[in-house]
Amino acid sequence: MAAVDIQLRNSEQSHPGARKVSNIGPHLHIKNMEVHKSMRRQGVGQALLEKIVDYAKTETDGEALTLEVEAANPAAVNLYKKFGFETRENPNKLSKNLYMIKQI
Repeated sequence: MAAVDIQLRNSEQSHPGARKVSNIGPHLHIKNMEVHKSMRRQGVGQALLEKIVDYAKTETDGEALTLEVEAANPAAVNLYKKFGFETRENPNKLSKNLYMIKQI
């Protein structure tokens, strides 16, 4: 139905191999979020994001959520904007994806 992969970054609790990103405090990076085609536009993505926020607030010292998304995926971009994500300059200069952040 759906899957999500997140990574805590810039935290003392982070895995030793976790990527560090300058100018951002402890945060959870959404590395991948996928909803099966048959389940899209039914609130599943919104529910996943809500669970990630709950987890971040109760189990980590994360202060924000970050992600990269393809600009050519307007449904995903709109979901993230609706949830309160804002577009920022991508710290990964090699990436052509949009970089988005939401303070929690």
